[in-house]
Amino acid sequence: LLKKLRTCSYHFPYAKNSHIYSPIVPDVITYNSVITSCENSSPLRWVTALATYRDMIANGIEPDQVSYTSVISVLGKARKWEIAVGLLQSMETAKVQANVFNYTAAIDACSKSGQ
Repeated sequence: LLKKLRTCSYHFPYAKNSHIYSPIVPDVITYNSVITSCENSSPLRWVTALATYRDMIANGIEPDQVSYTSVISVLGKARKWEIAVGLLQSMETAKVQANVFNYTAAIDACSKSGQ
């Protein structure tokens, strides 16, 4: 997870020197921070953001509304509207109630892609 944070973030200087801190026990907030860092990186790291989301699930951490909004937003900036809409739809299966931020991010992803 720290490797992904290092890849995406220039905002998080300690990620480059992770030996400064004791080991991080990732939770939903940690994963969301990495995904958000990917959205704010240059170049945009949508593949890393999506991989982080998938890692979150694989490691037994349940994504929340913020997780979905962040990933959908990254995908929107990358003009990957089909994946973004698919994630929005997957929220129902995951039993996460979509909110206005999730829908807005998905609409924005479609708009940026000309859909």
